Amino acid sequence: MRISNNSLQAVKSFFHSELAEILDREAANYYFYALAEHFLQKKKLHLLMDENIRLSESEMLMFTKAIKRIKKHEPLQYIIGNTEFFGLNIKVSPSVLIPRPETEQLVELCLQNNPQAKLRVIDLCTG
Repeated sequence: MRISNNSLQAVKSFFHSELAEILDREAANYYFYALAEHFLQKKKLHLLMDENIRLSESEMLMFTKAIKRIKKHEPLQYIIGNTEFFGLNIKVSPSVLIPRPETEQLVELCLQNNPQAKLRVIDLCTG
């Protein structure tokens, strides 16, 4: 299947059809809008309000490359190149582990249980 035109709606339809075998509709939407926000530098609300946005050839190519990477089960964070951890934007690549949500919860728990302490934590050989 090919992308019918360069509208955001057409790219979204192509994205969904290409990934239907490995992602349910909700997951595909999450991936699509995360990638669209990153590639197009627009907020999701703007993208939802105007699905007739026209994409350049290079923007369309970014989506087709991302689809190939998703099909290889590459994490979204590696495709985008960053992730958020405890309010910080962290660059990630296949040579960097993606922080787990449980680790963020552990940090939150430590801070809640020690509100007055100036905590210092060292992470050695954990991952």
